[in-house]
Amino acid sequence: MSIRRPLPPRNTRPGKPARPSQAIRAAYAKRLQSRLDEMRTSLLWWLGAEYKRQQAKIAAYDALPLWRKTLRMIARDASPANAMLAALRRRMRQWTRHFGDAAADDAKWFASRTLGQSSAGVAAGIKGVTGITVRFRATRAMQNAMASIVAENASLITSLPQRLGVDLEGLIMRSVRSGRDLGQLTDDIESRFDVARNRAAFIAEDQNNKATEALTRVRYQELGITRVEWVHVSRSIQARKTHEDMDGRPFLLSEGLYDPAVGRKIRPGELPRCRCQYAPLIPAFAQTQADLAKYEEAANA
Repeated sequence: MSIRRPLPPRNTRPGKPARPSQAIRAAYAKRLQSRLDEMRTSLLWWLGAEYKRQQAKIAAYDALPLWRKTLRMIARDASPANAMLAALRRRMRQWTRHFGDAAADDAKWFASRTLGQSSAGVAAGIKGVTGITVRFRATRAMQNAMASIVAENASLITSLPQRLGVDLEGLIMRSVRSGRDLGQLTDDIESRFDVARNRAAFIAEDQNNKATEALTRVRYQELGITRVEWVHVSRSIQARKTHEDMDGRPFLLSEGLYDPAVGRKIRPGELPRCRCQYAPLIPAFAQTQADLAKYEEAANA
């Protein structure tokens, strides 16, 4: 890390927080949702073809009494339900491998862009207070943080088809057992994929907040900044009251701030859908007693 000659400080407020990029969040969500859309198109085509092949058997199977249907399912014979399940599992194995192969690339793409965004945000916040321009280098701490983010996101990506597989198997069994037509089964499958798309959007938002916080924390620590100020951010009517109360409160970056709603110390962005951030406190550039008091309060938290 190199530091240029400093300019006079512009203000005495805490530096601006490094904010999560909504562009990265949207692009990440689109990446995951596009893969789910491809998977949905493929599965619907293959399951539709298998359903049509099994249609006559499904009609005959539907005419059986319930006890005979149950015995045939337990015996796992050549019932239409088992044929449909076999077709689904073949395709799910293929798509699970596809998601697994793509997970590392998607996770690395997300982590690298978030690193660039958070580093730029930290640099801008520091320069706004101190006039100092910082240049960051790769460090062991940052490499560890990046590896953790990539691993976590790769795991979340591969979980998308795994969760879907269990739900879709249940749909097929219930569809054949109740004699539903292909149209109803298709609607049910579409509904499950809508849930998966929402989960992908949640993963993108939640990880965007968490990864930005983690990488920003490492950058601050590399600069020797140990105390920060909570910045409450909310675009929702479901804002956490405790986080509103925490707005403007200083705390140790290494520990977080106590949230009575969860009974422990947390950092901004740690809880699901938390958009809060933090701003750095730089006592060397404080020019008022109020600024110094915030720093001391954080030290004694």
